Amino acid sequence: MRIESFNCGKQVCSNYPEIQKFIDSLEELKLPMSEGYAKFPAHNPIFNAMMDMVGNCLGWKSQPFVIPEKGRVLEMTGDLSKTMEDGLRAFVEIEIGNEARVFADLVKFDVASKLETYDFFIFILPGKISASKLGYAMDFDSFLRKRDFFKKFITVPLIVVEIEPDSEFDLNQVIDDPSDIAGRWGMKMSRRFIIEKNLQSSLGIIQDCVGDERDDPSH
Repeated sequence: MRIESFNCGKQVCSNYPEIQKFIDSLEELKLPMSEGYAKFPAHNPIFNAMMDMVGNCLGWKSQPFVIPEKGRVLEMTGDLSKTMEDGLRAFVEIEIGNEARVFADLVKFDVASKLETYDFFIFILPGKISASKLGYAMDFDSFLRKRDFFKKFITVPLIVVEIEPDSEFDLNQVIDDPSDIAGRWGMKMSRRFIIEKNLQSSLGIIQDCVGDERDDPSH
């Protein structure tokens, strides 16, 4: 797993074992595959839900607001967030879907920093192989090739993390037909599928949860 740093992002990250644990746990995930379910074989919504479940298991909050409640004029959210013991507020954005969303994600980081909602930022992008199977996502290498352009708009301490699973899990083993998992799946539906099929271990999702965090289909 490769990491690119902006504005001392790696130096900040090195002080927080909770962040490294989250990154290490993402590295254990398998790419969920279902040939025939859509144009591309990897199941994007389920993969996104897997990362959400990893975060929840480690005490990260899902769908954090970028803009504080007081003065919230836009319902802008990220994917995960966590406040560290010393008060540092970390914000995670996962972009495995649409290359066009990358710049919008960078804007979220800037807004959150200027409004003093969050202090440190993590941007997760697929590796080249995973991106080719997921569809239209910008892969980590493509982002690096545009680094000089993007750094003009990155003013926050940030790490860009590549997620490139070294193995896959065939979802067609546990369904009758690929069309069963086609369509516009959201987070709740994807999490429910994983839990009802008891796929946490098969997909590489960490099971050693902190505190009382548990997989809950209602998320």
